[in-house]
Amino acid sequence: MGTCRDANMMIDTRALVIFKDASEVVGVDESKNELISLLTENGSSSQHQVKVVSVVGCGGLGKTTLAKQVYESLKDKFDCHAFVTVSRNPNMMEVLRTILRDVSGHEYAGDIQHLIEKISSLLEHERYFIVVDDLWDSQSWGTIKCALIKNSCGSRIITTTRINDVAESCSSSHQGRIYKLRPLNDEDSRGLFLRRIFGTKEGCPSHLAEVSNDILQTCGGLPLAIISIAGLLAGKATTFDKWNKVQCSFGYALERQSNVNKMIQILSLSYFDLPPHLRSCLLYLSMFPEDYNIEKDRLVLRWIDKGFIHEEHGFTQYELGERCFNELINRSLIQPVVLRDWSTVTHCRVHDIILEFIVSRAVEENFVTLFGVPNTICDPHRMIRRLSLG
Repeated sequence: MGTCRDANMMIDTRALVIFKDASEVVGVDESKNELISLLTENGSSSQHQVKVVSVVGCGGLGKTTLAKQVYESLKDKFDCHAFVTVSRNPNMMEVLRTILRDVSGHEYAGDIQHLIEKISSLLEHERYFIVVDDLWDSQSWGTIKCALIKNSCGSRIITTTRINDVAESCSSSHQGRIYKLRPLNDEDSRGLFLRRIFGTKEGCPSHLAEVSNDILQTCGGLPLAIISIAGLLAGKATTFDKWNKVQCSFGYALERQSNVNKMIQILSLSYFDLPPHLRSCLLYLSMFPEDYNIEKDRLVLRWIDKGFIHEEHGFTQYELGERCFNELINRSLIQPVVLRDWSTVTHCRVHDIILEFIVSRAVEENFVTLFGVPNTICDPHRMIRRLSLG
């Protein structure tokens, strides 16, 4: 098993720009302004009532990025505010505790009913702003909305979901609207793509113009797809042959496939472009729960313990493991979360779409047996190499 190609590899500053400040990412401003307008529109007697705007769109479209941008822009105009991620298999006790902690500044214990009553009591006379991100079912929303009391203080709620029925459920329970998030247009797609690779929207060499347009056509305006394929290309020579090989690997039929299938094929290409040791490092992330902030030091030490990082003269195993961590960020397969002055990454997170792909690969390759994890099936006849308990 090899080691990282470059033992001195650092995080690409162009990759950090994508995650450092989402407002710098092209294509956000228009949707942000439209969503703010829906939340703040005046002129009706209902403006003082609680209003819900539900953002709906496929995975990888940038719903969470948009919601965070609007949240940061508006939260200081409210008496209290909270941002909570629900996810596919939510721990509703923890979801409610997060809301309660954000709006009160204190930690609370108790069962679900007690937490709902406490949140309702705190919000009764407050103008609040709550973002409920990544909803997957109406039942979870039904529990949360019990805590979000219908006062007349002009409170606002944003929900995000991939599922139209869930968006309709959220919007129908209050003075609600649905905002359907659109894919990036051609100009913004190109700007995001080039900025990730070259650091500027105007950086594409003329000999790559046509093939880059073909690649972007395949991505269909999905920000996650664009960032993923750009992360792959950023590590390759900027020659027509290299880029055309990537484009040809998709096949022209991919343009007519669903967004889900596009993402799977793009992530497959990124995955199989990894050297074997990096594939193992990436698959190991299947053992962490969705939306979990993974500490870099802990992760690197686990990689070393599992034998994924081999020794190389002149470098410690930790240094080599850290370089592997950095390369996964450079390839946009993991996201930096916590940074000290934007010079040192201390944690990472895996986008839920990428995590779904990693889990499917890990199960298919028998890299890990996921026991008690929803939507996965354990084959009793397979030898267990690594066991993760959900």
